[in-house]
Amino acid sequence: MIQDEGLVFPSKEVALDVYYARKGSLWAINKFNGLDRHGNKDAYKQSSMKWKWLIGSPYKISPFCCDIMKKKPAHQYTKQTGEFPILATMASESRLRYNAWIKTGCNAFDATYPSSKPMSFWTNQDVLEYIAYHRVKIPSVYGNVVKSKNGKYATTGEDRTGCVFCPIGCHLEKGDSRRFVRLSKTHPKLYDYCMNKLGMKELLDAIQEHTGCEKLYV
Repeated sequence: MIQDEGLVFPSKEVALDVYYARKGSLWAINKFNGLDRHGNKDAYKQSSMKWKWLIGSPYKISPFCCDIMKKKPAHQYTKQTGEFPILATMASESRLRYNAWIKTGCNAFDATYPSSKPMSFWTNQDVLEYIAYHRVKIPSVYGNVVKSKNGKYATTGEDRTGCVFCPIGCHLEKGDSRRFVRLSKTHPKLYDYCMNKLGMKELLDAIQEHTGCEKLYV
């Protein structure tokens, strides 16, 4: 997927804009120049300007990993069986999921791809409290769920997981929270594959250069 399609960075939304800007779509190019699709200055689009360097960079940037690896197979299953999915996504996880929840609620029965998302209004704290109260078994990478003195729940290991190679938001991480630094300690073989076989060091170096973030790998 990474070699053929590319990586998602810094978000799926920006990656999609980069993809279309590289194809010459004027609306996407305008966005990276702080303009709306008609070429007028747009305060909301100003935040996209800092990612303009990605358009001319040599790195493959693509927003389609989830479409190809998850959504398309799920849609194919629905087509073959007539069954529709129940998803455990939460509105708090991203702006796109929040907007989708505001638009359709938990049950998008009239959508192009009908689905039910009963956990949309849950928060991360709700999930952790449920795990702790009901003693739900979770993958070892998360460690245990504990309750701190301030009443907040947290995991003793990773607090979130996803695809090991995904760099979404990595430029915002600092110190021990840097995912690829942690990966070098917990899964050194995967780390080596990421950095040296897939050549992610070059992309992470470019991210550091253009954002001024900490070094993102060991």
